[in-house]
Amino acid sequence: MKINNLLILVFAIITVSCHDLTLVPKVVDFGENVRGAQIKLDFYQGKSISGELLASSDSMVSILKTGTEIPSNVAYKSVKSFTIQYAKSGISPLYGIYSAGITALHGRLAVFTLPITALFIGLSYVDANSDYKLTSNEITFDGLSTYARFPQGLPSAYKTF
Repeated sequence: MKINNLLILVFAIITVSCHDLTLVPKVVDFGENVRGAQIKLDFYQGKSISGELLASSDSMVSILKTGTEIPSNVAYKSVKSFTIQYAKSGISPLYGIYSAGITALHGRLAVFTLPITALFIGLSYVDANSDYKLTSNEITFDGLSTYARFPQGLPSAYKTF
């Protein structure tokens, strides 16, 4: 009788511990961001700046540099390349530790399942962090307004320099 109860307990632990990854953002959550994408501009002079993409026009991009409150206008002709990140992955590296701990409950099978779980979680984390980024090779300056906080242009109430 003890063996049957033990088997039921092991089955319950395995059933509860093997579940879907709930930390990945859902598609419906993407439209609720009130900020623009994060952009990093690399210049021909070798310098770079990062900040929030506010607006994009025919010849320049307006960004709110990290740590400032006044938007800056940057001419396209001075930009060598850019990278934008329009969403965050939502996957925490701590999830790998959590998954490894749960996988250890598989008993002797953990010798086989733990490396597979570690590999899967590691690859998922790396892939999720690169999924929501675009570079100047993938999108042109004309397409930047899609990811800006103000896609129609910077409101006149904003002061720029």
